[in-house]
Amino acid sequence: MDTESKDKLRRNRVNIVERMRDVDGVLDGLREDKVITAEFYEKVMAINVRANKVREILDYIPGKTKGYTGLIKALYLTENDGVLTALGEPFEIKDYELGKSLNFMGVTSVPSDMRYDMKQNPRGKLLIIEVREFDASLNTRRGSQLDYVALNDLFVKLFFNVQHELNPTAELIRQRVKEYAADETHAKSDCSIVVVLSHGCDGRIYGKDGQSVSIEDDIIAPILTCRNLQDKPKVFLFQACRSAIKKNEGDTVDAQLLEEKDLKIKKPLTNDVLIAYATQTGEKAYRHAEKGSWFIQSISTILVENAHTQDLLSMITMANYLIKKTQESDDPKQIGLVESTLLRKVYFHPGYCV
Repeated sequence: MDTESKDKLRRNRVNIVERMRDVDGVLDGLREDKVITAEFYEKVMAINVRANKVREILDYIPGKTKGYTGLIKALYLTENDGVLTALGEPFEIKDYELGKSLNFMGVTSVPSDMRYDMKQNPRGKLLIIEVREFDASLNTRRGSQLDYVALNDLFVKLFFNVQHELNPTAELIRQRVKEYAADETHAKSDCSIVVVLSHGCDGRIYGKDGQSVSIEDDIIAPILTCRNLQDKPKVFLFQACRSAIKKNEGDTVDAQLLEEKDLKIKKPLTNDVLIAYATQTGEKAYRHAEKGSWFIQSISTILVENAHTQDLLSMITMANYLIKKTQESDDPKQIGLVESTLLRKVYFHPGYCV
């Protein structure tokens, strides 16, 4: 670590100790980037006092070449805005490059009546409902922050405004969806996208308080009734299990940990809707604690590489293939499910605005 970075950490030590949250998540990020050793990771994780964990990190990383940049990245992934502000670091992660050419290439050959308009800046609003931590007997969804980072980085570059709701209760999920559906800015948008990252069972999603909401009634239905989104594509992505289990092996899963009767959801009857689930009815959705979920990471990768030439439904199909192709013979199995009433193709046209 260079002298300037060491001095910045030294001068802001008190603020960092006071403000750092999700210290375990910071440690996960530092370990993933090989800034800290496995031995140091285990040592600090065994400490019960949060402030003492932070002090151990600050004593350790100045001796590492990538200590400062690794810490900043880990702070960004864990949304430690208070610490980043104290350090004067408006940090952005640039993991993705959108396509080989940010233009209208590969789309103009599709007749205009066969594709939705997608030329406004912003295109619309992406609502990400992410539940990582739970008050009830549901496991922390480790690795979920990587899905958020991938989605945020991708869709900002695709000209979407991103609204991120982290760890809402079930009632707050209902409230935020209603507010999103009533947002007047939809009148000038081309598209709406809602992504839910949480534990669930078929037909239901869990909030931070362990209470569940109905996918159909509380998330999809309010948006389908929005007049300002009529005749515009309405996209829903759900990273959550659709079965009930009590434990997991290998990769983390996004299933409910409480026994509850599965509820089936009705297929959409409204036009211009695309609903993509990470897995099929009665099955589990897998998430890697250090890499993110199979579903969201595959979709992000495919869109990054193909959004300038392919439509959304085709890219989700490609993401399913990517998930299938990367599974080892002894891996648990997962394949996504798509329900669509789209009447035209959804092209994001990266780099193109009116």
